[in-house]
Amino acid sequence: MAIKNEDLFELSYFKGLKTKHIFDSLTGAVSREYALGYIKSLTKSKTPYLLHLVDIDNFKLVNDELGHKTGDVILKKVVETILEITKNTSIVGRYGGDEFLIITPNISDYNEVWKYTKTVFEYVRNKNIPSALGSTITLTAGAACYPKDFVEFDQLFSKIDKALYRGKQKGRNCFIIYDEEKHKNIDVNNTNEQLTDIFDHVYSVLMNNNTLQNRLEEITRYIGDIYNLSFYKINISFPPYFIFQF
Repeated sequence: MAIKNEDLFELSYFKGLKTKHIFDSLTGAVSREYALGYIKSLTKSKTPYLLHLVDIDNFKLVNDELGHKTGDVILKKVVETILEITKNTSIVGRYGGDEFLIITPNISDYNEVWKYTKTVFEYVRNKNIPSALGSTITLTAGAACYPKDFVEFDQLFSKIDKALYRGKQKGRNCFIIYDEEKHKNIDVNNTNEQLTDIFDHVYSVLMNNNTLQNRLEEITRYIGDIYNLSFYKINISFPPYFIFQF
């Protein structure tokens, strides 16, 4: 487990709180309200911490094609796996939908951040959680640290959104640690920047050694996830056709 439920109430922020709404009923992660409250309390007390915003890749596809019950099973398994590897170091919170927060006090040095994040990601990858679509679940995450990357709570999600966005630009299944020099000018709403990154990623997929079918499927999932489309089928008869649903 991460910080165990019974140990949670030893932390000053959680002392005296009633348990009813602290935990997300589906996954067992700390609910959004209390996860954000805990982050605010760390910021207010000037306690250094590492924050990850984690997104399950292509999760909409699972829900649309296999239904929310299957999606719920995957959500629970992903959280269970993250809890296993973060042990007694972190609070795992559900931010919303398929996004989760990993809050780790007293880590802010870049080397520590990189080592910790790599350990978590490799553990999840090695678990080979099935997506029920013939592949395994992958994650994309943005990471940022207080006080190195931001000094006010209101700045937090601006930074971490840019890091997560950069990870999605790179094709997902990766983590990005926020760097002010590299990422400060990222505009998550910039359409031209999005299109450039889409073209770059599509080109890289087309040039790899997978079969044509696999390459087309990967490109379709990638674009479908960006624009909230559901991929139903690729047929590589010529001309190929794609079926999507908004």
